[in-house]
Amino acid sequence: MGRSPDLWVQKVTGRRGNKIMKAEGNGNLRGISAVTQRCPKAKKEAPAPPKAEAKAKALKAKKAVLKDIHSHKKKKIPMSPTFRSPKTLRLRRQPKYPRKSAPRRNKLDHYAIIKLPLTTESAMKKIEDNNTLVFIVDVKANKPDQISCEEAL
Repeated sequence: MGRSPDLWVQKVTGRRGNKIMKAEGNGNLRGISAVTQRCPKAKKEAPAPPKAEAKAKALKAKKAVLKDIHSHKKKKIPMSPTFRSPKTLRLRRQPKYPRKSAPRRNKLDHYAIIKLPLTTESAMKKIEDNNTLVFIVDVKANKPDQISCEEAL
């Protein structure tokens, strides 16, 4: 017996018959065979809560269980051998100050798109026959840009 309780009751058998002795510590007595038994402790009675309070507590627990449907969710088991990190929320940048002092000027304005009218013989023939003007335009200008530029000028 490694523990040393407060009090042990021993039934000791010896030459003088059966005796009940009190022993302190681990209960080992020299030269005497002893059967050790632990004394039962007196149970402390906890004050029982009133029925109304217990009922209210149970109702509160029931409400919490019904409200929280995600508490009994089963954990997903990964089925793939490769780990893919989950997509997280990526917020847009909110800089404290502008990195450029002024916005960039559009260099492809109306005057840069249409450069000059074409004055070759074939272009002159088009003007006379089809009543069509031919212009030399910037390489980077697309068709809608050319049309809007022609209307503006």
